[in-house]
Amino acid sequence: MSSNFAFGLQLGLFSSSDKASMATVHPGPDPVLPSTAPPPYDYVQGGVPNFGLAQPQQQTAPVVWVTPQGPDSLSLLSGVDTCFLEQQLDLMQAMTMMDLPNRYKVCNEDEQQLFFLEEVNAGSIRRDRGFNVVAKDSYGQKVFSISRDSRPCSYCFFCCACIDCCKSEAKIEIGGKTAGKLKQKWSVRDAKFDLEDDDGKELFDISGHMECCSMKTEYKIEPKHGSGDGVIKKMGEGPSMGNNKFKIKCE
Repeated sequence: MSSNFAFGLQLGLFSSSDKASMATVHPGPDPVLPSTAPPPYDYVQGGVPNFGLAQPQQQTAPVVWVTPQGPDSLSLLSGVDTCFLEQQLDLMQAMTMMDLPNRYKVCNEDEQQLFFLEEVNAGSIRRDRGFNVVAKDSYGQKVFSISRDSRPCSYCFFCCACIDCCKSEAKIEIGGKTAGKLKQKWSVRDAKFDLEDDDGKELFDISGHMECCSMKTEYKIEPKHGSGDGVIKKMGEGPSMGNNKFKIKCE
């Protein structure tokens, strides 16, 4: 799994949090879907789409979704200062160990699901591929998207970011309009980024540090102006390749 991919997802959530208002909890194993807007896929236990694979016959805890009270699903982030992103592997990915399109569920501290994040399949299994990931709510409606062009040299050395063609950049879109950009900065050892708004104004400095042996990663988020630090921490890897979990906390 691409670390920039996961980081782009996290920053998309982080940058969207200031646009939120109110939300409500919807209990039950499946979201209540409007009859006029069927979901693009069937949800199953665990909040993961069912792509036609047989499901194991076992009892699992019901999924509890948080649904918005109005048309703005970004309201789900209102009052949420900590959330978790957990990668979801299907049977094919677990068996073949291929880096297939990534999927994540996003939950709050109470393990209530906020979004499901799904990478658009572009036919590539390269770990350094570009990506386009779409965040959907419990109704299957698109909330925001994050995309990044393929720039393989950005994975070689962080110092290559001084060259535009080797600089990793992710674009965050809400309602089809650019809401912000995440741009890699030149550095010698650790990953460094700027988060900009749609006018190109720098809002946050982001710097990452990776533990050499455990591969656990932590990003510190510091505002350019004012207070309100944040952190994005990789909790560790699961038994299969790319089975990652991240914690996002904003002060």
